[in-house]
Amino acid sequence: MNTKIFLPAIILVIFGASACKKSSNDQPNSQLTQTESNLKQAYSQARIYENILVDRHNTQGMTMNDPICKMNDSLFHINDTAFTIHMQTYCKEMMSDMGMGSNGIMGGGMMGGGSSGGMMCNMDSMMTVMNGMMNMNTFKMDSMMENHMKNCPKMGTLNSNVQGYLDNMQAMRKAHMMLHK
Repeated sequence: MNTKIFLPAIILVIFGASACKKSSNDQPNSQLTQTESNLKQAYSQARIYENILVDRHNTQGMTMNDPICKMNDSLFHINDTAFTIHMQTYCKEMMSDMGMGSNGIMGGGMMGGGSSGGMMCNMDSMMTVMNGMMNMNTFKMDSMMENHMKNCPKMGTLNSNVQGYLDNMQAMRKAHMMLHK
């Protein structure tokens, strides 16, 4: 599965499909909670297919040309990409809840330069750069998003569950890359 083609299209879908909604109370945003659940599900599914691949690769004479390996590798990558979609959506929803959208504190005036978008515009620029990189992959995309969130704490921080899913997914991606060598 060629992620170079699908990732830019998926990123566009993320930004087109995710709604900017400011939570009006101290309750967790149900949309954010659902996206966190989607992250967990995508990670869990990717883990299942990765475990199958590792078992197959430990079988004498097995290669990635094996039809079962190819199928499970494709299923891994589908969930790997879904994880990145949910990660990007989670961060965008969190920033929207923190008032970083076009109607929030960064949307205009001093921090936003008087134009709509503000900090979100900076994130859009980051996404444009990622789309233009020829060797961009889900590992790099999620790393860039994590660094962006850590460097801009006013945009929100990843809760411990989401940080754990991300850390585990990144470790699994590194191990998965080794299967292709």
